Amino acid sequence: MKGPINLFDFLKLSLSSPLEIHQGRKMTKNTFFALFIALVIISLIPPLFTLVPEYQQFRSDVSEVEGQLPDFAIEDDQIKTDQEDYIHFTDTISLYFDPDNQMTEDETIDRNVELNFSPINIALSQDQMTLYVYGSGQSISYANLPDFNQDQFSFLLNSMTQINLPVILLAFFVLFGVGAIILIYQYILVALTNYFISIFYLQGLGFKAVFKISLLAIALPTLALSIASVVGLQTSLSGPLFTIFSILIFFLSIRRLKKAKKAN
Repeated sequence: MKGPINLFDFLKLSLSSPLEIHQGRKMTKNTFFALFIALVIISLIPPLFTLVPEYQQFRSDVSEVEGQLPDFAIEDDQIKTDQEDYIHFTDTISLYFDPDNQMTEDETIDRNVELNFSPINIALSQDQMTLYVYGSGQSISYANLPDFNQDQFSFLLNSMTQINLPVILLAFFVLFGVGAIILIYQYILVALTNYFISIFYLQGLGFKAVFKISLLAIALPTLALSIASVVGLQTSLSGPLFTIFSILIFFLSIRRLKKAKKAN
């Protein structure tokens, strides 16, 4: 391949001709960062595939919880109802209706939240409502919700299932940030190992060149790992295999480069 090549050429090279990725040592800085972003997006394929069914499950669970809400109102900053204490568990959201503070005082709610039966838990206690998200709780006193009742609570539950552009963008950027951190960790581990390999096997390659080639070396394993995750083939060995194959691709590529230099 002669002359400068763009992001798509590098992606095609790394996926279809991985032993030629040594050409990546000529990669520009802009192409390097664009390639990294592309690999992060590829790594996000599995969680993006699971988001839709998980969201549908969440909507179904919220509807189930809402359908069994008892009548209640706030009087003198406390919840008033004819309904006794109860717990409604679902896979994604659980409701603790605790008007007498029985579950609060015996720490039933705290214990269950710690056991993480559901990622989202809501407790309607005697004098406050508490929202727990993955174990982290935030409470609001009924003194700040004087007109709170089952209808307003139903509206609150339904609002949690609404999706709009800001929510979509926030979810994407959070996923992208997490994916980028994970990929950076994997990439640095591979690149540093490759650098030590190059010192002993192909001197003169250079630190920057090794890191550029290493980014191309993780492209095929990143795609393979994403596909394996989508079809349910990911195992506890996926991480180590990712690292091993990335390093192997790098080594085979620079070995070909070394042979080409000797031939010339």
